[in-house]
Amino acid sequence: MKKYIFFLILSITIVSCNDNCNDLDAPASPSLFLDIIDEVTEENVFEDSIYLDTQVLVLDFEENDVPFNVVFDSRLMHIVLEKKNMVDDTIYIKLNNPETMQKDSIKLFYSTERFDEECYTQYKTNSVTFPDNDNELANGIFKVKI
Repeated sequence: MKKYIFFLILSITIVSCNDNCNDLDAPASPSLFLDIIDEVTEENVFEDSIYLDTQVLVLDFEENDVPFNVVFDSRLMHIVLEKKNMVDDTIYIKLNNPETMQKDSIKLFYSTERFDEECYTQYKTNSVTFPDNDNELANGIFKVKI
């Protein structure tokens, strides 16, 4: 009798587990969040209108466009890295304001790694460096000074 109770409890436990992988919302590609700061004023360059989001290009090493957007509520740049599993890749962020003739460029090196989970594959961005800019990482957001 004890054996049957054990198997009944085991069966209920196994059946009640949620193995539905459709309920997950895992990002398909790794990404970066950047807060680009003016070195002199310490203000966000999109917030104080040094640059508009339409005056930004994000390019890879071969000068192909890299998808990005500026999150307007917080004025952060969100860069989606389409090359999911990379080691030592390079991205260039080019800012150009034709009205003020101000131009800035940010170069960054990054690596990503892949984690295969039960229901999905996750990519994590790591080893991000900005060789020509002062920067700091806080709460997953890179503050980069130009």
